[in-house]
Amino acid sequence: NGEGKEVLSVVKEAKPGEVLEYRATYKNVSTKPVSDLIATLPIPPSTQYQLKTATPSAGAEATIDTVTFAPVPLMTADKKPVPAKDYRALRWKVASLKAGDAIVVSIRVKVNQE
Repeated sequence: NGEGKEVLSVVKEAKPGEVLEYRATYKNVSTKPVSDLIATLPIPPSTQYQLKTATPSAGAEATIDTVTFAPVPLMTADKKPVPAKDYRALRWKVASLKAGDAIVVSIRVKVNQE
């Protein structure tokens, strides 16, 4: 906002340069535990992932090709950081989710300049 404070609100469209937070809630609505859940958040087109914004940060994995995932931050074969603009999705592996429980995952992205 104008005071330099962060404000979270629901928006229908965003302007270039704005930062958006994407959240997904995975809830087990069954009466039994669910195992081996994979919670995935794709990075929308025309946006760039903001490094170190994955929540929860522990166990977050990312991909540049939507097929192969690795722990964040992604590194090239010669041990250099992969640019955030190349990230395509993040995911979290959840070993078990009890009946009625939920997990919320989130990332922040910046809308690309046109």
